[in-house]
Amino acid sequence: MKQDTICALATPPGGAIAVVRISGPDAVAITGSIFSKPLDKAEGYSLHFGQIKDMDGKELDEVL
Repeated sequence: MKQDTICALATPPGGAIAVVRISGPDAVAITGSIFSKPLDKAEGYSLHFGQIKDMDGKELDEVL
């Protein structure tokens, strides 16, 4: 059975805060590619403050 990496909103759209869930075998690599800090050596079940960046490195938003 193949495992997919998925990303989905976990809260209703339109609110001030959004929770996005990403899970699967490539979740850390995909999230790390747009997060301002390296996540590959981050402890599991931990919280990290940083920024999400676009493909050009422009900051889009602050995230936890």
